[in-house]
Amino acid sequence: MKVRENLKKGTVEMVLEEIRRVTAFARERTEEFAEYINKNSETQLKKELKDKQKLLDKHKKRLTEVSTIFRKLYEDNALGRITDEQFQMLSLGYVVEKKQLESDISTLESVVDEMKSKSGSSQTFIELAKRFTDIQELTPEILHTFISKIEIHEKVKDDITGKKTQDIDIFFTHVGKMS
Repeated sequence: MKVRENLKKGTVEMVLEEIRRVTAFARERTEEFAEYINKNSETQLKKELKDKQKLLDKHKKRLTEVSTIFRKLYEDNALGRITDEQFQMLSLGYVVEKKQLESDISTLESVVDEMKSKSGSSQTFIELAKRFTDIQELTPEILHTFISKIEIHEKVKDDITGKKTQDIDIFFTHVGKMS
């Protein structure tokens, strides 16, 4: 599978140029690059980590609530306050929600742990940049080595000039988005 089949030619060239620019910065001005990455990624990482932790806490709280509700439903059924059919109908939704919450919590805990371990990863990126010194084309190996994600936003028409522009955010492995 060629990368060009998935991205428009202009986007491929832009991504390739950005990889060249960032890797050259990492190779040629190592200390400045590490300082920049650590300052910017720490801020970005802290915000993302805070958001993920907040969502994780919300899911854990809801899991506790669902467990409490299920226990009360069981007691109501055991004491004859609700019928077996009512219990089956009501409990089914909570069982499904509980399984989904447990899955989401597990995933979020992994993401939070990974984010916590990401600090100081600029050195890993610098080492990769030193390995790939002459990048001629955007191959799947280069793409997967240096890019974690690309966000292509909708085209927006400028009110004054009438020209359309499109923002593309490139997130590099180990260091995140470079401004």
